[in-house]
Amino acid sequence: MYFGFENFIEVEGERGPASNNLDKFHTLGKTGLSHSWACLPYLNYNFKAKPVQELLAEEKDFFYIIDMPYPPHKNWKCLHDFFIYPDVLKAIKAKKCKVLFCTYIEPFTKEFINTLELFAINNILKKDDLYLITSEVNSKNLSKFFTTIHYNYFLSNNWFLDGIDEKGDDFSFTSITFKLKNTLPYRAKFLCLNRVTRAHRLYFFYRLLKHPELFENTLYSLGSKTLPGGLNFEGILKDESEFLKVEKFFKNRKIDIFLDSLDKRVNLAHNIPSELTNSTFLSIISETSVNPKKLFLSEKIAKGLYCKQPFIVLGNPGTLAYLKKLGFKTFNRWFDESYDGELDFKKRLEKIISLMSYLNTYPESELFEMREEMNKVLEHNHKKIIEYDDTMQVFGKLNIYNKAE
Repeated sequence: MYFGFENFIEVEGERGPASNNLDKFHTLGKTGLSHSWACLPYLNYNFKAKPVQELLAEEKDFFYIIDMPYPPHKNWKCLHDFFIYPDVLKAIKAKKCKVLFCTYIEPFTKEFINTLELFAINNILKKDDLYLITSEVNSKNLSKFFTTIHYNYFLSNNWFLDGIDEKGDDFSFTSITFKLKNTLPYRAKFLCLNRVTRAHRLYFFYRLLKHPELFENTLYSLGSKTLPGGLNFEGILKDESEFLKVEKFFKNRKIDIFLDSLDKRVNLAHNIPSELTNSTFLSIISETSVNPKKLFLSEKIAKGLYCKQPFIVLGNPGTLAYLKKLGFKTFNRWFDESYDGELDFKKRLEKIISLMSYLNTYPESELFEMREEMNKVLEHNHKKIIEYDDTMQVFGKLNIYNKAE
């Protein structure tokens, strides 16, 4: 399966495909490389990046990737005046090429609808010429101008498995030697890891401070790094007096709480915090988004499934229901998971805090036994997240397979 790029560049001694839309804006890593290509498991599936002119000369079918710009919030109109080169357009009209706009590593799909529609109109593309590849579960049939395909990217691509040293001809992922085990005494009952500051993570921290018995029993990391666009408490809290009070609380406070010595300036999607998950009963997974109109699963969910530890999800409502739909198992046999169906963020968070309060009444020895009872569920999720992969199913929907030699 071929992917066409206009240019290839050398970065730190390695040659790779440059972003096809590099002339319009910076790519994610600011190196000029196509981050959509870099994030694909191309080695696993014989995906090949080649120069567009070479593919055209060989009359090969290929994909033409348009990268999601970064930071997204400054680029919702990034494709308004972006025009594809005439030779590529000619290949598209001949049904030899399909254009992919890839947003599968961030929950920013619907924000790009208008600019993608104008891009389709300006380049006279039909719906089956232009594809939006997204990790947002509930993004379907978004437009008459392009086709939307859902890709469970972070469930299919577990970055934390990339660095396994034992890989060889006879390697099996089930033999990975991370020491994942339920260990007493617990350092704390709960674990909540947050490298990047987001409004809902700060508000959860704020609410925990109101419950010292929970705060003292939670290992909580909270970095001061804030993503472009800043914090938007107004977006998660309906009560104006409430979000103003929270804004005031954090206005002059820089909070940096870390539980390890890892470099927080880099993405830690590759890291498995096994020492922390082993020595706590349960993780509160604070996902990327809590928007009730979105459903996005990041590597945080994948890690939770992998680590053989029960979890509560502070994320989009419906996350647990969707995991069950995919064949994973959750923990409603042991505790109330009704928070997953609550659309209002503040009410959902209060349900989570009430659940934590309930679990906090158990002594550590009983929580240890409860986690032991969960072992079949935990092992099932661990095995399934290693095996799960819908990459070929997704690209198969594009119906443009090419028998690469």
